[in-house]
Amino acid sequence: MNSDEPNSYHIQNAGWALRQSKKASRFSEKQKDFLDTAFRKGEVSGKKEDPNTVAIQMKTVKKYGRKLFQPDEYLKSQQIMSYFSRKAHSNSVARLAALQDRLSVQMFTKLLAS
Repeated sequence: MNSDEPNSYHIQNAGWALRQSKKASRFSEKQKDFLDTAFRKGEVSGKKEDPNTVAIQMKTVKKYGRKLFQPDEYLKSQQIMSYFSRKAHSNSVARLAALQDRLSVQMFTKLLAS
């Protein structure tokens, strides 16, 4: 700070209270496969998988005696919950579209028969 400028301030970034910016990245195929398997397991059993449990499983699951995921590949339970939510929504939209298609075909068939 210059003594000639009494009203100017010098701000120093200490770093301990600053938010770190993170680059947004997409889930890897390995992460998606793992999450899809957990999601399907919940659909088949009728009991949804808990995102907290899935996040813990992600840290402990092994394949061929080695951990499947590295620490930088771990997902937070919020990320898993969001993924499951998007997956459930897309599945319900797909089911609705398939139902509408079937109804349209049935109605078209009835019109042709009359």
